[in-house]
Amino acid sequence: MGGLEKRQLPLVFGMLMYRADPQVIAGMLAHAPLVPRLLMPRLALRTYARYARRVHGTATP
Repeated sequence: MGGLEKRQLPLVFGMLMYRADPQVIAGMLAHAPLVPRLLMPRLALRTYARYARRVHGTATP
């Protein structure tokens, strides 16, 4: 994820959250600073749902 623009991170993380096991997501967030660790899950889910509605017509494809 290091090669992504910062504005793309919530969408990509939301895609990962949709497919990955919760333990994998928890492991990824364990190494993040406090503020992103708290905000990213909420932002990522909203961003991915908005993207999925636009592309697939539903928030969960």
